[in-house]
Amino acid sequence: MYVGPPLRFTIHAVDEQRQLSMPIATSEDEAEMRARFKEICKKMPHMHVELYDGATLIDERQPDVSFH
Repeated sequence: MYVGPPLRFTIHAVDEQRQLSMPIATSEDEAEMRARFKEICKKMPHMHVELYDGATLIDERQPDVSFH
């Protein structure tokens, strides 16, 4: 676990029912974080995930709630 000043890019898992957002990954490298964001979205399509640059939301994936 990283301990120190906040890193620039963060990925948050969002729980809308509890109105809670929790960081699940952080890095100074934007390319690394965009790749991890895509990987998380692919592996966990049921999860609401947000990618931040500092306090600015730069990408978001809503949960896939389609029923087949």
